[in-house]
Amino acid sequence: MRATASAELRRALTLLPSFALVVGGMIGTGVYLRSALMAQQVGSAPLVLAAWAAAGVLSMAGALTYAELAARFPQTGGEYVFLREAFGPRTAFLYGWTRTIVGAASQAAVAVAFATFLSSLTPGLIPWKPAVASAAVILLTTLNCFGVVVGGRAQTVLTAAKVVAVCGLFAGALIFAPEVSLDGLVAEASGRTEAQGTMASFGAAMLGALWAFAGWANLPMAAGEVVSPGRTLPRAIVGGAATVTAIYLAVNATYFLVLPFDDVATANSVAYADAPSVGARAAQAFLGREATTVLLVAFAVSAFGTLNSMLLTTARIGFAMARDGWLPAAIGSASAATNAPIIALVGLGALTLVFAVVGSLDRLATSATLGYWVFHTACGVGLFLLRRRPGAGDAPFKVPGFPFVPGLFVTCGAVLVATSLWTSPVEARWVLSLLIAGVPASYLFRRTVV
Repeated sequence: MRATASAELRRALTLLPSFALVVGGMIGTGVYLRSALMAQQVGSAPLVLAAWAAAGVLSMAGALTYAELAARFPQTGGEYVFLREAFGPRTAFLYGWTRTIVGAASQAAVAVAFATFLSSLTPGLIPWKPAVASAAVILLTTLNCFGVVVGGRAQTVLTAAKVVAVCGLFAGALIFAPEVSLDGLVAEASGRTEAQGTMASFGAAMLGALWAFAGWANLPMAAGEVVSPGRTLPRAIVGGAATVTAIYLAVNATYFLVLPFDDVATANSVAYADAPSVGARAAQAFLGREATTVLLVAFAVSAFGTLNSMLLTTARIGFAMARDGWLPAAIGSASAATNAPIIALVGLGALTLVFAVVGSLDRLATSATLGYWVFHTACGVGLFLLRRRPGAGDAPFKVPGFPFVPGLFVTCGAVLVATSLWTSPVEARWVLSLLIAGVPASYLFRRTVV
């Protein structure tokens, strides 16, 4: 697997593994965990479900926007390419710099979650959680060094397992739980605060839901390895986002059908660190003591599959940056044997290991989500600019409902980022610092950019 500049990435991802990368990148642990914090923030079941629905609508608008961008520019790098074409190379560098770092932080959060679930299944691993998280990163980085076909096949299997697990949770709860009540869908917290129900609290809850939706933007990063990209990319991105939105709404409605609202709100979160997760409590309604083991296995598989999708796709950003001259040429090389960007993969894996050892799970997740949405919003604006250029009418896929769909995406994204500056000031300062640091870094890293 010697890296050489003469080798190229090859188009080998068909529709099924592409779809699996989208769905597998989206369905992680968030659907089992985030509803507890969201319930605390908004104080009622309808508002929790509304936050999930709003996040789903926004993600679908983003998926449609990115489907057109990816169809127009089916090149390795995804958002990096979109921003380069719309705003120029230096803006693209700021994206690549920030997104690679927050991407590694997000991957570390998932790796730490995987280690947490696995150590709960095997208590002897508890003192070794950082080592377990690191081992997962090293294993999947190595796997993806054998090529996108191997990584894509692994993702298809892992995605199928996690979809079966999450669908089994809500189906089992609805069919076998001793009590299923529609009253739970309109329930409120027993003691609401003045902050609950405000736009700021709803925005914070929506940001939590968007963490669980984050993977819809991953596939375009590997667009240069997708077969028939003009057809495959829109189908996989939009179809994957729609599938996950439906699953998430069904699962969260199930939580409130089988559990009292306060049981959801007091599930595992920062405020209730020792409590079972909301997913575990819902499973206990029909599995009893076996629920914990079953859910921990599902959590571990979900986290592992998400980590694989993230590592496979995010490494392509550094690869694209190196090809444009922003990073050392070796990072933009591919293996002659497997056509994989091995040096980019290993570099990203190493950065992820650093965050996995030193980072805080909740802050990593929030910082990563905020960092993603700064550039998601910029890409939405970029589509409007690109549409006005000569020849813009020629595209294999166009957003239906233009300009309203991408307009909704850009507007909501801007509001979400602005709200996050108020509700998550520490994480916002961290992301802002990265962006500012990216300006001098662009001069330091510049090699042959034109």
